[in-house]
Amino acid sequence: MYLVAAEQAFEHISKNKLQGCIVDPLIADKTLREKIFGVSNVTWWHWRKQGKLPKSLTIGRRRFYRRSDIEAWFDEMVTAEPADAQ
Repeated sequence: MYLVAAEQAFEHISKNKLQGCIVDPLIADKTLREKIFGVSNVTWWHWRKQGKLPKSLTIGRRRFYRRSDIEAWFDEMVTAEPADAQ
């Protein structure tokens, strides 16, 4: 479920990035929390404090994640899933 939503978000980001630039797109904290995971602010805050989320960047008062970090994090989650959960 999460991976499908993440793929859609990454596809949207890829379509809208600058042509000819090598950029690691940033994904807003709020976008990940609301549109991909659908969890509360409190849950997201606990996950971040417990180190369950990838490293983030703060620009102004907003938190962002690099796309490459999110993709690596998803890969780790998929490989860490128990075989009987599929």
